[in-house]
This record gives sequence, C-alpha cells and structure tokens, in this order.
Amino acid sequence: VALKAPAFVGIFGKFCTAGMFQQIYAMTTERFPAEVRATAFGVCRVAAMLATFFAPPLARKAERDSAAFLVFALMAGVV
Repeated sequence: VALKAPAFVGIFGKFCTAGMFQQIYAMTTERFPAEVRATAFGVCRVAAMLATFFAPPLARKAERDSAAFLVFALMAGVV
C-alpha cells in the first residue's frame, strides 16, 4: 500500500522529533559537571515533561485569552 503525502510527512515528522529528543538528552548530560549531572538531568527532564503536559491546555486557553501567551513565555524562560 502506497503512503499518501500527508501520511509520509507525518511519519517523517515523528521520526525527526524522536531523533531530536534523543539528541537533546545526549547533549543535556554533557552540559553539566559530573558531580551534579544526574540531578541536573532529572530536573531538566521533569521540566520538559511538565511543559509537554501543560502545553495543549495552555494552547487552547491562548486561543481565547491572549494573557496565556505570558504563561508560555514564562515557561520558556524557566526551561
């Protein structure tokens, strides 16, 4: 069965996103000194998971209320 263009683009996008996250995890561990590497990586991972969890509801809220963009900017600044 031949894939249609939108399906191929979606699958390719998922592939690129997964590769990007693996690259980020590899690079994050090298940014910190060995003494605090595990703790710093854990904090970064939790921050990324929280941002991923809260992004869809905040995006829906931002459609109705422009002040929600301030929340996005603060989260991006913290991470």
